[in-house]
Amino acid sequence: PDLLPALSDEQLRVLQAVQKGKNVLITGPGGVGKSVLVKHIVRWLKDVRKDYAATAPTGVAAININGTTIHHWSGVGVPKTYKDFGRVWGTTGAKDRIRAAKV
Repeated sequence: PDLLPALSDEQLRVLQAVQKGKNVLITGPGGVGKSVLVKHIVRWLKDVRKDYAATAPTGVAAININGTTIHHWSGVGVPKTYKDFGRVWGTTGAKDRIRAAKV
């Protein structure tokens, strides 16, 4: 397995919250360790065989976590109007991906 940097105390608390099934929002400026934390979370999810979707708001962020953008994964593209959000349920596979992802 890939070696990952150690987690800080705060990152470890977030990982433990995820392991307990809590909802978390990972945010912060560049360089604070968001991607490292997500990689640890993804490793744990793989270890326990949970369905997950590693998504990020931008392409660069998605690359950093070996994931995809939330827009691509959900099938909505970049919504321009409120009506665009309704397209997700009409997009082939999007509904199934969203329902299948436990995390």
